[in-house]
Amino acid sequence: MENMSRHQEVEKLNRMSDRQLADMGIARQDIVRHVFRDRVGF
Repeated sequence: MENMSRHQEVEKLNRMSDRQLADMGIARQDIVRHVFRDRVGF
């Protein structure tokens, strides 16, 4: 279940514009890193 919710979060962020992501402090190339930041030591 947790994996599905993370997958959904990645999809949601991928649908956002670069401007929306920038407003959140996230670069498009860092979406997966952002979503899994608590699981992977980046």
